[in-house]
Amino acid sequence: METPSRQIAETLGSSERKTHFKKVMTLVVGAASVFSLGAAAQDGETIYNQRCAVCHSIGGGRMAGPDLKDVHSRYSEGWLIAFTQSAKRMIDAGDAEAKKLLDEYKVVMPDQNLSEEEVKAVLAYIKSKSSPAAAEAPEAVDDKLKERSLAEATADDAASGRRLFTGGKRFRNGGASCVSCHAANHPEIGFGGGKLARDLTDSYARMQGGVKSITASPPFPSMAIAYRNSPLTEDEVFQVAAFLKQTSETPPAGSAPSSLPYFALGGVGGFGVVLLLLNFVWAKRKTLSTKQAIYERQTKSI
Repeated sequence: METPSRQIAETLGSSERKTHFKKVMTLVVGAASVFSLGAAAQDGETIYNQRCAVCHSIGGGRMAGPDLKDVHSRYSEGWLIAFTQSAKRMIDAGDAEAKKLLDEYKVVMPDQNLSEEEVKAVLAYIKSKSSPAAAEAPEAVDDKLKERSLAEATADDAASGRRLFTGGKRFRNGGASCVSCHAANHPEIGFGGGKLARDLTDSYARMQGGVKSITASPPFPSMAIAYRNSPLTEDEVFQVAAFLKQTSETPPAGSAPSSLPYFALGGVGGFGVVLLLLNFVWAKRKTLSTKQAIYERQTKSI
């Protein structure tokens, strides 16, 4: 028969084992959570660098889009997921915050083909980089592009950028000139530019240094496809951005010139040239019918 003291000892031992077990499980669960968050942040970093870094920074200031530092504290997770997946859908639905961002940045963020889990991973990464410790070293979007500040751009840089923009100078890798799709209100651009994409006259005023990032790594599908095999060089990116900076800071009076008068005059002139060529080619054509020639021969033989 067990003594009361032994029963008490066993009871205390059992209690200690339970307490120890709870501590171990707490540590295991905590470690698993930390590992899970770390893995999510790591996956989020990859997605962020591939999809977001072109237009956003984390603590580095606004670019083409807003600075994402502490974005999780400004918007709910559900809102951020929905907006990341399709900003246009939220704007069309009348979401006040989405429309506010559109009014401020003047550009709609392209839809991102990301799952809810992938967006959460990106948010976890942004949260990890938004911490006080990470704030000491802001996320570098592209160190190479930051080597030369646009504040250092010269008139020669802007002039070279204008020639690249208009096609007066070819891009080294054979990419299409910017004026093929974009317009810019600049006195030295005769036609104003194309109408297939956004007017870039005030692009620098809206995006500041983001102009370089977008030019170097286009986030827009059609532009990304166009320059996939013919990317701009670092110098070309800088020069085009310098031109857009100059255009944005010193816009000419009035609106961009219309190309209609040029096309109309070209059409009339071309038609006149064609008529002159036809008249020259047909100068020695026969003016009388074959029957007339036969008739004249017959009358001479009589």
